[in-house]
Amino acid sequence: MSAGLLDQRLRRGVMVSIDGVRIRAERIRAISWAQSMDHVYSRTLLMREFLRRAAVVVGDSGPPGWPFCDLVAVVDPSVRADAALVAEVAGAVRGAGQFTPIPETCVAALHGARLAAERAVPWPDPFEPLLLMYERGGAFTFNGAGMIEVDLVGIPRRTPREYLSVAPIASLDAAYLDEADAEFAEKLRARRKPAVPPAAGDGS
Repeated sequence: MSAGLLDQRLRRGVMVSIDGVRIRAERIRAISWAQSMDHVYSRTLLMREFLRRAAVVVGDSGPPGWPFCDLVAVVDPSVRADAALVAEVAGAVRGAGQFTPIPETCVAALHGARLAAERAVPWPDPFEPLLLMYERGGAFTFNGAGMIEVDLVGIPRRTPREYLSVAPIASLDAAYLDEADAEFAEKLRARRKPAVPPAAGDGS
């Protein structure tokens, strides 16, 4: 292979990497961060899927800051998204009123895009369900018991090994997530539906 052709391929690889990170950065900047209770069930499923996938990445290491740590740094700390883009995205998320660890998770998602563009990884993207969760109703918080809270639903902060046993989500498609929300809402309505009193003269 000529040096010129090799240089072209290397440049093409760099551009693919940069484009993937920029696309993810634009996606993060487009998140409204407005809290919504319209997708409680699907957002809970998405958070659990993020935790499961993050556990696949780190294995039994339990890195500092788990589970909202820099997952890519655990794999290869040399893989970093562009520093200027990282600062811009982190600033935009903080400017939207989001505090630690939300901006850090968005920055980690940029590093994840860079890693995925540079090499094949043997696990599904852990940041995709997290970003979907943000897009479907805003950020998460922590409750007084230290649990991860998604729309008032508490999710225990467990070890990576414990999250490895969580069943994977069936799909990340919007249609599936919307259907899951609809089915959950219907179950709630059925539970809250008042019992019908027996008719007069009914011996039951």
